[in-house]
Amino acid sequence: MEFLEVLTEGLERVLLVRGGGREVITIYS
Repeated sequence: MEFLEVLTEGLERVLLVRGGGREVITIYS
């Protein structure tokens, strides 16, 4: 389960960075 959770988190981060890096930066900044 832990391995799958890490994979899902990693995929979500990659998708966010590729999909809308600028939007993510504006949200966190």
